[in-house]
Amino acid sequence: MLRTGSGLEAAVADPQPNADGAFEIFFGPDDPRQGRVHQASFAGHGDRADVNNAAFQPLVIAQLGNGWYARSTAIWTYDFETDNYNIPLGLGLGKVIKTDTAIVNLFVEPQYSVVSSGDGLPEWGVFAGVNLQFPK
Repeated sequence: MLRTGSGLEAAVADPQPNADGAFEIFFGPDDPRQGRVHQASFAGHGDRADVNNAAFQPLVIAQLGNGWYARSTAIWTYDFETDNYNIPLGLGLGKVIKTDTAIVNLFVEPQYSVVSSGDGLPEWGVFAGVNLQFPK
């Protein structure tokens, strides 16, 4: 079964230490069908840097059988204000386990940045998670 959708995304950033306490508000389109999100700031203190960034998340998930799956879900980013960008690639493994009370999804995905430009961007990282679903 293929599920798609789209909508809007909104985020509120908390003030940084030593900031005046003003919050920054971001708003932009969110289209999971195409794996992309765009955020731009439109409210907040005028002394703070503007935000204008985009993210693209290609999803590749292959079922391996017996609840196991391979995955690649790294998020590519581009900052229109600073021209910073990061393109990581990941390859991970996950397992879905059914219990009497929940469906448990465990995964780990090491990711390496194959192309990046800008200060403070990661060279590599590990994306891992646990998802619990409680059916009726």
